[in-house]
Amino acid sequence: MLGQIFRTGVLFYGLLVFAQCTNQSLRTSGAGAEIATPLPVQWQQRAGTVCEPGSYRRPAIAMNLKKDVLEMVRLEFIEDALGGRRSFLRNYYFYSGAWYHQSTIFGDGEDSGDPALCVNKNLGNLEVVIRRGNQMRHYWRDETTGIWNNGKVFGDNVRSDPALICNIKNNNLEVVVREGPRLRHYWRDNASGNWFIDPDVFANDLSGSPSMVQSSDGNLHVVTRSKEHQIHHYERVFADGRFTWQYRGIFGFSIKDEPAITINSENNRLQVIVKEGVGTTGLKHYEYSGSWNQVSSIVSARELHFPAITTFQNHNYYVICLDDPLNPCMVSNFSYLQ
Repeated sequence: MLGQIFRTGVLFYGLLVFAQCTNQSLRTSGAGAEIATPLPVQWQQRAGTVCEPGSYRRPAIAMNLKKDVLEMVRLEFIEDALGGRRSFLRNYYFYSGAWYHQSTIFGDGEDSGDPALCVNKNLGNLEVVIRRGNQMRHYWRDETTGIWNNGKVFGDNVRSDPALICNIKNNNLEVVVREGPRLRHYWRDNASGNWFIDPDVFANDLSGSPSMVQSSDGNLHVVTRSKEHQIHHYERVFADGRFTWQYRGIFGFSIKDEPAITINSENNRLQVIVKEGVGTTGLKHYEYSGSWNQVSSIVSARELHFPAITTFQNHNYYVICLDDPLNPCMVSNFSYLQ
């Protein structure tokens, strides 16, 4: 039922915004300008204000197939009895065209940075990993009780926000995080609940936080920003009896924020949303089919920040982002229908 409401809302708002974007493109086409083939207008804006009480951090989103709803977790800064501000996590869900929040917060006020979220497809539990100083903290929400539980603190020399996926092959948690200019892979064994570290770091000359997704063959794909403000792509493959990280290329220019990645499960093509270029307000949409190419854009009158992306209906996408850094209550929602 919730999924049907969600899809109906997407189509309704999509028709309105499609017309607005088309009219704007006609008005801005200057006489005598070189005619270029336009990218398809498929990103459609939706209403989506989120409050209680607001956050300057990037939210994390994931589609919960068990409940057929969109889930979000973000860090919020809450005043204590002495007037100080501490950071706690809050869970939201998208229902009937609006965001609703859980009444309880979780965490102990010591976490920082942007959370990473995934849904355990076997149990339906939500899994969150977030930076905690130079380490990371794991939280999980029990699907049967709705209660958030404290997991373990792990990692060392952490210098970025983590990327997280719930492994579709074995239900392990997979985390990639930057340590200095390079990347490190951790995983949580689903059977024992213990965290393990890959002894080998990979990549180099990086400055941002990674984003990760898993393809249907089980390979992990990571994208992250370099010091030269471009995006690097790495893939973990099983070859010669062991897992290795392999470089898959570079794309983009003048990248202003961390990339967000998801995958089209129908054709196994990677999708990246990122803020790019000087003086731009919207976001660029890239797709990987052996090479990276821009396929669309998200156009917005407001300047968009900190995008997060997930897949719904298998091959459509949903993005949320902060659209007013002076009012962290406001969040814009965009959907992509194919």
